[in-house]
Amino acid sequence: MTSCFCPCSRNSLKRVPNSRRRVADNRGVSASAELRCEIVRWISDDPQPGWVEARFTDARGRTWSVVDKSAIFTAEPIGAHSEYPRDGIIRCELVDRPPAWLGAGVVRVLTIDCNAAGGLREFDVFRNDLASG
Repeated sequence: MTSCFCPCSRNSLKRVPNSRRRVADNRGVSASAELRCEIVRWISDDPQPGWVEARFTDARGRTWSVVDKSAIFTAEPIGAHSEYPRDGIIRCELVDRPPAWLGAGVVRVLTIDCNAAGGLREFDVFRNDLASG
């Protein structure tokens, strides 16, 4: 007999330990940050509020593309006729320290609202690419 892991069968729910250690402040709250990105183009007017493509570059020099609703990246009202590229942010949490060979100015972040290609959410970025945190 196989177990269902959906919410309807509470007895079969199992807590899976989180393999990533989040960096916490002195109250035990995960440290949040905003990763600077560039909103490069409008993709669609449907579904509302619309979809845009944003890009950022990680500490290894790789440029990542993220596609999501415009409100994920900016509070400004933007649309198909807005001027691009424009500044945006990606909300993140600071997680485990990256490999030492990347240098002291590098932090590892876990995106909160969006994923890059392949569903990736964890990136090593330069600390000065963070708008806050």
